[in-house]
Amino acid sequence: MGFLMAANCKRFANSPRRSILLPVNARARITVGAIFFVSAFAFIVPQAGRAVSSSPQQEKTKILTTILPLYCFAVGVAGDLARVDNLLPENASGHDYQLSAQDARKLSNADVVIATGLGLEDSLLGRRLKAPSVKAAAGIEPILGHVHEDHRHGGDVNPHFWLDPLLAAHAVTNILHALQKADPPNADAFSRNAAAYVTRLHKLDQEISAALVPYRGRTFVTYHDAFPYFARRYDLRLAGVVQEVADVEPTPHHLSELRAIVRDKKVSVVFMEAASDRRRLKQLAADLGVKVATLDPLESGRLSPSAYEEGMRRNAESIRKAFDAPLP
Repeated sequence: MGFLMAANCKRFANSPRRSILLPVNARARITVGAIFFVSAFAFIVPQAGRAVSSSPQQEKTKILTTILPLYCFAVGVAGDLARVDNLLPENASGHDYQLSAQDARKLSNADVVIATGLGLEDSLLGRRLKAPSVKAAAGIEPILGHVHEDHRHGGDVNPHFWLDPLLAAHAVTNILHALQKADPPNADAFSRNAAAYVTRLHKLDQEISAALVPYRGRTFVTYHDAFPYFARRYDLRLAGVVQEVADVEPTPHHLSELRAIVRDKKVSVVFMEAASDRRRLKQLAADLGVKVATLDPLESGRLSPSAYEEGMRRNAESIRKAFDAPLP
């Protein structure tokens, strides 16, 4: 339209009739019409601009993790580009937690559900899982069986891979690929976030490794069989556990065997957890003349993006202090 108006104006300017005067009434009608046209055009343009800018933003991808470490890994990759929530409430155990109606709604509303993929959540999720499930441990060779002295029995998969920071970095890569598939427009940003987080995990591993060098080859006992990946990474010897099956109280026969292992292997410390039967462990430690300290399997806790890294550092410090402390 602008081009046509310019062309007509040019022809009018070159026309020999350009000096003809219109009657006053005609000039007034033209002036009023021009003002109306310009006003209408000025009104339309800003309104169109406001309509574009007020278009609703794309809704963030909803990510649901099952346990605390996976929550930390997912937040490390997603940053503020997705909504990350955790299925288990703070301090709940994935071994015996019962889903509520609110939990079922979380599962139903999630775009992506991230689980370990090593069986920890099988009884928890069952058939309730509708969203695509990401197996964070895909590609990781799991540790099998339960510990007995210096070897392991049975074929049960141990799911606690996250207690090895380098395996955690592998899981972060799996999560990255899943989020890139679920939200392609943010793929590059996810990649940058994941690279930075993996670098932090490698530094965490180096830090823990340096702190535990003096204790390589040392033997210890834990409350339940959560630390074989940690022990393997840092060259420690896991001689036995108080609970062979999580959340199932040990039999008198098993405790008798454990006492023999502690004496034979010269174990100096037994590590309990926050939910451990402290009275039983302290009695066991008193009977055997060993120390008692605390390790956290990090399955649950305060939902903070840095909770995993902080927890791993606490575990390393607890091991260092326990081995350095004198026997009771």
